[in-house]
Amino acid sequence: MSEKFVKIQSLQTGSFTTTNNRVDFIIPASFGKVSLRDSFVEINCSISFTPDTNNGVPLTMLRWVNDAGATQTNHFPNVAIVRNAHISPANKGMIESVRRVDVLRSNLYKARKSITGIRSDNYLNANSLKSLQNETQYGIFQDINKTGTINSRTNPNTPIMVSLSDILDFCDADVVDMGSLGDVRVSLELNVKNLAVVETNNAVLTGSDGVEEDTAGLPKNITSITLSGDYAQDGDCPYYVGQSVRLTATVNATGGGGGGAGQTSDFSISSIARSDDGTITISSATTIFPLTAGHGGMTFGGGEGLSARPATNLAFDLNLAQLVVKQLPESVEAPSTLLYHQFDTFELNGNGLTSYSDVVEINGGAVMAMVMVKNGSTGLEARYDDLNSIEFSLNNVPLTDNRPIVPYSPLYYDRQVSALSTADYLVKDLAVPNLFFNTATGFSGQAKGLIPAVPLFRTTMRKNLQIVSEASSGLGQYILYCAIPKSIDM
Repeated sequence: MSEKFVKIQSLQTGSFTTTNNRVDFIIPASFGKVSLRDSFVEINCSISFTPDTNNGVPLTMLRWVNDAGATQTNHFPNVAIVRNAHISPANKGMIESVRRVDVLRSNLYKARKSITGIRSDNYLNANSLKSLQNETQYGIFQDINKTGTINSRTNPNTPIMVSLSDILDFCDADVVDMGSLGDVRVSLELNVKNLAVVETNNAVLTGSDGVEEDTAGLPKNITSITLSGDYAQDGDCPYYVGQSVRLTATVNATGGGGGGAGQTSDFSISSIARSDDGTITISSATTIFPLTAGHGGMTFGGGEGLSARPATNLAFDLNLAQLVVKQLPESVEAPSTLLYHQFDTFELNGNGLTSYSDVVEINGGAVMAMVMVKNGSTGLEARYDDLNSIEFSLNNVPLTDNRPIVPYSPLYYDRQVSALSTADYLVKDLAVPNLFFNTATGFSGQAKGLIPAVPLFRTTMRKNLQIVSEASSGLGQYILYCAIPKSIDM
């Protein structure tokens, strides 16, 4: 048998909502050898909307909504859709169970990837970033045609893919013998309540937003317009075939033509052509403006030009969940022991105290602890600009030689990298940047993520972790994650 991918539908049926938000999959023991690292959860998402009167195709994607119901502009990876996760084989019992996977994995994702690496995932992410080159922004929910006559379209169902290895550490295993584990149950809780649909628009670059005036050969009906910008590449043009737009112009304004400034015409783009010199011609299947003889034709004043028309009543439906498992040939050798890390989760609250201390009893085998102060706006990113310092002690033994960890100091980075390496996580971006889908800039100094972390010595019994912090505005909700090495004999 060669390698193949097999789809397993969830035990629950869609549509998945804020109340029906749990999905379970059973990977049967009969699958033999599988690669969990190359397996992924696939959640089908359909986008609905009310188009404007020209039945255009909008650009849409998912956006984050905090627990209070306020929409946000933060960029998030697909793994943020999973709130809690659990995996348990029939022959081994519970292997790994992690609460607040969304916070843990979203922030580790940014630490373990470079900015370039994060942007390279745009083709997969349900929440996409603007291009740094031309500020265009295309998500996974539409098939967009930049030139020609074929209409763009909204996909009826778009799979949102989340790698199992991004959700659970055990699932980073390249080869697993299902015959040894027995039937494996993967249970997920989805963050449906934290998702919404947003319509995006491509930025019109400065100096390229004009439309050529048309004053010759009157009378005539205008069915096409020429953009005054020079678009060296197809991708530079912010418009696409099938898009609903509005042209605002001064039409038939002289000699008693009955027109004037601020005339509008809404239409759907039926075709786009780009010449070798970068000139873009946009056409409509219907008349844009009728121009009469001797009345000045079509000109443009301040604030006039071409603009996108929005859709309304945007909504999404998660209608199907599947687990796509990579099945391997039986000849592939599986390891006799698998090593991984279990992350214990402690959701805590500083209650707004500027000087805060707490003692948490943790597993004696924990080799690393990290604190993620949830961003007050999103509740997802680990970011808190008002944290002045934090100290960790274990069983009354200071872990930083009685030195407070000041955010973004050499000691902060030293302990963070050392702690994550104990859990076999390589840090590629010390900034852990907070990115935003509505801006083309990478990140600023005020948008750095904050993950204070320390390596821990192991003990035979449970141990006490002391946390002391100083925060100018008081410490709010935060999550403590402790990594515990685990092994399982196959």
